[in-house]
Amino acid sequence: HAATQRFAIAISCTETTAQLETYDIVVYDLRTATQHGKSLKYHQSPISALEFNADGRYLISYSAHEDPLPLLVVWKISANEGVLGFFASASKCLHVIQLQPLSTKLPPLFHVQNTQIVWDVNNKNKIRLQREDQSISEHVVL
Repeated sequence: HAATQRFAIAISCTETTAQLETYDIVVYDLRTATQHGKSLKYHQSPISALEFNADGRYLISYSAHEDPLPLLVVWKISANEGVLGFFASASKCLHVIQLQPLSTKLPPLFHVQNTQIVWDVNNKNKIRLQREDQSISEHVVL
């Protein structure tokens, strides 16, 4: 995100004790070249798209392969994580929107290359999601 100089990336993590694979989001502060707070944890399947809103305070993540249904997750990104996470509010999941499953099975890379999230410039509480199958839906997220 340009104004806040934040960059978000989805990563795959394996929890060794239970051998569970999770998919976390890591937000980096490019001004300080450090991770912005703790990883954001919710997804149990690969994340297809991430998008900050205009002021960088909110992030949307989309996963087409969640079980049982694809998900949009709305995140509130804290303004400042503080020193080692102390004295500041942490980023958190605000809510989750379940979507209808895709009608066709597509290869994993196709999801990343053909999914797009766009925040509505006229209604800052709404996004437009273009999914892998080229279907378009609008969602009120805030």
